[in-house]
Amino acid sequence: ETLEVCGDVYSVEELRSGVRLGASLSTSQAIVLAPLLRRNASLRWVRPAGAWLSVSSMRSLRSGCVFRWGSLCTQSVDAPRNDAECILVAGLLEAEGHASPPPPSLAGAQFPQGAMLEVDMRRLGTRAKCSLTRAAKRCGLQLVGSEQAPHGRAREKGGSAGCCLAMAAFILLMLVLRLSEDAYARRAGFPGALLSQH
Repeated sequence: ETLEVCGDVYSVEELRSGVRLGASLSTSQAIVLAPLLRRNASLRWVRPAGAWLSVSSMRSLRSGCVFRWGSLCTQSVDAPRNDAECILVAGLLEAEGHASPPPPSLAGAQFPQGAMLEVDMRRLGTRAKCSLTRAAKRCGLQLVGSEQAPHGRAREKGGSAGCCLAMAAFILLMLVLRLSEDAYARRAGFPGALLSQH
């Protein structure tokens, strides 16, 4: 038995019981395949966009813990490589011992904090953000943009400080070179090499 999704054919048996799925996926394929793969208890690895992602990490989000997107894949990154990767991961996310959300009458009551997932969502499309939001509700997961996390803000500040330092070093180097050129021109008998002497 096979399943055709957007021109690609998949074995239904492989989707239900396979240990790994290594095919690159489009966004539409990820939307269709994620619910099927969620039921596959044998699935350990998926590679929708280049790097292998650990399904066991996606299925063991513990309450009160903070997980970064990079902890799900073999390469440490803060953001999904594309929308298909995000949608597939959102479909596979599960929290350990997560009960259904509280009834609306208890919505204001204090409940134990669920797991938190830090992910950079700035480059994601609408469908990917929507699937992450639905997964968060399904799993009792709190989504935090990595740019909002304390270490994310520090990294951005550090990055801008590094950029300013590099710019200052470049300007200082240019100033030293111009002054050296001016001194050489004066030694050679010219009035100088600065703009005021041109």
